[in-house]
Amino acid sequence: MTKEAIAILPKNMKVKFLSKNIRVNGKKLSQKSWSERKDKVIDDICFKFHREFELEMKAPLEKYLVECDTSSFSVEARSEEQAMEYVRESGYNPVQAVKARGHYFCKYCSRIVKGTNKDVLCPECRDVFGHAFFSEL
Repeated sequence: MTKEAIAILPKNMKVKFLSKNIRVNGKKLSQKSWSERKDKVIDDICFKFHREFELEMKAPLEKYLVECDTSSFSVEARSEEQAMEYVRESGYNPVQAVKARGHYFCKYCSRIVKGTNKDVLCPECRDVFGHAFFSEL
């Protein structure tokens, strides 16, 4: 990736990469402290670590299910951590995130359930209602 290519990317994308991956004097800096630096400084540092930066930017987006205290979300992200961070930035408290493939939300309580039959309730709801399927309620 060239310096010119890095320069045209959004600043917040570069700041997130730096705050996640780069340590200064052994300490991680917050996104706020990175964003206060001049654009040229941020671009130069990203260019020094351009191979890692490129790999992170090219990672494919995948669908993740994120369960929170009060609700659940389906999010496209590059990792479970990133999916949880997106939800956290929206003001929710994520509890867990899993790849959507092979998982679904319980139709009654919205907990994440492993499996493919979306009519099957989660174990907690099965215990409460005495039924295995949402369609039986």
